[in-house]
Amino acid sequence: MLSAAQLQKIWLLSDNWPPSKRDIKTFYTALEGTLSLMQRKRLKDEFHLVTSEQGRSVSEARQELDELMALLAREFIQHLAAENGLLAAQLDDERKKQRMSRR
Repeated sequence: MLSAAQLQKIWLLSDNWPPSKRDIKTFYTALEGTLSLMQRKRLKDEFHLVTSEQGRSVSEARQELDELMALLAREFIQHLAAENGLLAAQLDDERKKQRMSRR
């Protein structure tokens, strides 16, 4: 799992993408926004994963949040990769069908 510092470094370095790879910059920009929103709002309000127990220190709450974000980010990225693989396979099948129909 990429840390916040690593994501920030990727973000900072992503300003010089060549035109053929600008879609990668778009992906990382959207990923950073999605993960930030998930951390700021959805973990507590929508998913109800962050507990608000009194008596816990700020560092304990922060550690819990970081651990949850690492798990959610990993699952989210795995889902994106699997979905992308499925779309690539479907596109490949369509291309094969088109080649077969031309013969």
